Amino acid sequence: MLNVLGQEVSSKIISNSIGGSFEMDLAAQTEGVYFVEIKAGSTGSPTNSTVKKITVVR
Repeated sequence: MLNVLGQEVSSKIISNSIGGSFEMDLAAQTEGVYFVEIKAGSTGSPTNSTVKKITVVR
């Protein structure tokens, strides 16, 4: 997960599933806009990736 300055603020995924859903612990993050890169495929060479924008509001 990156902040708007492009700095990595977290890379911890709590759990993921084959169905494509995942959970992240955002308790330590402040309010703001973040970007999450999601990669699919094998660990060594992902075949697909996308970047999603998320907004944390408290």
